[in-house]
Amino acid sequence: MAHTLPAMKGRMGDTEYYLLSLKASELVTLVREPKNMPGWDDEKIEEIYQRKINYTRVRNQIAPYLASHKTSRFFGALIVAAFNFDENVHFTSLMDLPAVAESKLTPEQKEAGSKIGMLTLGGGVMMVPLDGQHRLKALDFAIRGKDEAGKDIPGIDVDPALANEDISVILVAYRPDKARQIFTRVNRYARRPTTSETYVTDDDDIFAILARRVANDIGGRLVKYTQPSLTSRDPEFTTLAILHACCRAIVEHSFPVEFTNRIRKTDEIPSQNMVDACEKKVLEVWNRILKKIHIFSDATADRSEEGDALRKEIRNKNLLGKPVVQECLVSAYLALVGSPTRMKWETACQRLSRIPWEINPENVSQVWQNVLWLGGVDGKIITKNRAMGSRLISYMAGEALTSDELESLRTDYLALFPEEQRSARKLPSRVDDL
Repeated sequence: MAHTLPAMKGRMGDTEYYLLSLKASELVTLVREPKNMPGWDDEKIEEIYQRKINYTRVRNQIAPYLASHKTSRFFGALIVAAFNFDENVHFTSLMDLPAVAESKLTPEQKEAGSKIGMLTLGGGVMMVPLDGQHRLKALDFAIRGKDEAGKDIPGIDVDPALANEDISVILVAYRPDKARQIFTRVNRYARRPTTSETYVTDDDDIFAILARRVANDIGGRLVKYTQPSLTSRDPEFTTLAILHACCRAIVEHSFPVEFTNRIRKTDEIPSQNMVDACEKKVLEVWNRILKKIHIFSDATADRSEEGDALRKEIRNKNLLGKPVVQECLVSAYLALVGSPTRMKWETACQRLSRIPWEINPENVSQVWQNVLWLGGVDGKIITKNRAMGSRLISYMAGEALTSDELESLRTDYLALFPEEQRSARKLPSRVDDL
């Protein structure tokens, strides 16, 4: 059966292509998985250029997204190659239609009209995705509500409207060598986002959702999203990656293990109820420390460009200007307000603010050296000792520790120093002793 579709003709390099749209139901019927094409099993290794489909990802992530996001679902165009192209694909431009050709059009309109028209796909055409086979299979699963084995997909609410929605397709003629080149180049030169950048758009990761919510509260321009760390020249206060880690710590501290185990599952899209419950707790913690930790409140008071100079100064002179240390402080806060210490949150913030955070010779040598800092006042932050840094901070702020826990902390602290220096080292003073 032939299909006639609106299309636009284009060329890039020596590749002629057509931009068109297909109904989702037509797309999943006309476009096949590469492994289902005739002769696929006999192809040479260099011709097997498609990745195998990750059915778990399609079944648990992409298909549920398409089925549940009825008003906001969207993705980019699939690149599809057509077999038997010359015999089965025919393009008719608007200028080939007598009524249009005889009309009084300007030269520019005629040029545009020659590239816009109708593409007829003959009954013998076979198509295969060069880019987008996971999205293709997800459409199939979401429309039918069944997986590759024909089994019902739990939790999918089939939306009949999806089958009739328009999916963008870039169609090229199938030529084995060129098809492989297109596939490899599309994937090779498409820059993959950094881990930090994925937190900006990821709606499957509940901690990314929460991190964005906190970032919006702090002020979007104060949160760097491209990298997990800040340089001395950066105007931001913190990073999205650090907020992600902090939100995770808050949620795991605040909710039962069964709940946190469930929301950590990468194959389950978080429900709105789950997001709302976690958001309430996360924002409660952040609102408290942003207001009551003096350095935090100073750094975020002026969100405009005029406040950038102060943020840079704080980062250069105070450890709390460093994102890694901010993460350690949040973990320490959770330890103080949690069991067994159960310190009032106001007291916890007061004590945390009194810790000697300023980067000066005395603080560096007596408190932070080899824990969260390496070198003199012009040294650098240590990122690998987050856990130890959090333990030391909560201890200094008054965490209740048993004798065994205190001895374990002391042992782990001394282990950060060369053996010949350990006899002269002792745990830093607690703020109530300062």
